[in-house]
Amino acid sequence: MQSCLAEPRLAEARLVVVTRGAVATGDDPGGVDPAAGSVDVAGAAVWGLVRSAQAENPGRFLLLDLDPHAEVSADLVTDAVARSIEMDESQLALRAGRALMPRLVRAAPSAGLVAPVGQSAWRLGLEGAGTVDSVRPVACPEVLEPLREGQVRIDVHAAGVNFRDALMVLGMYPGDAVFGGSEGAGVVREAAPA
Repeated sequence: MQSCLAEPRLAEARLVVVTRGAVATGDDPGGVDPAAGSVDVAGAAVWGLVRSAQAENPGRFLLLDLDPHAEVSADLVTDAVARSIEMDESQLALRAGRALMPRLVRAAPSAGLVAPVGQSAWRLGLEGAGTVDSVRPVACPEVLEPLREGQVRIDVHAAGVNFRDALMVLGMYPGDAVFGGSEGAGVVREAAPA
């Protein structure tokens, strides 16, 4: 990429960086499933690097991810690249003979988090791993026990998610750890002596 950028004769050219199975494409049957570990991790890292280069050099690089489950014809690649350049796209994936390009869409309505039935005390926990959808409310009756000296009881109204939590959600955090609990904001309901 540096050589391409440094060569004056290529100032108007676009370098196409090709990977296979490096990005998930949603519910498409030809896609890859990050939860199942089927994403090419090295290829995904290449996408991250090239995206950084794209931000610094708009219009100079095109990311193309080939279908990991099928052979892709040279004609399909040529047509998809030509169309993406014509449409000024910076990344695309070929799946099941179709060219897919990322688009922002309105998120589907969510019911939100529903507290466990019959539980007055709960916290966020993980039910499996792989996506943010695995974050669920879980019963936490131990927080209702009598306070010991130096403790406070807080009704948490907002909580932060840090990098460790993100790794846990993705199933990439080594060892056992409790999800969340690193930061929050709320109302102090009770304070023990001292």
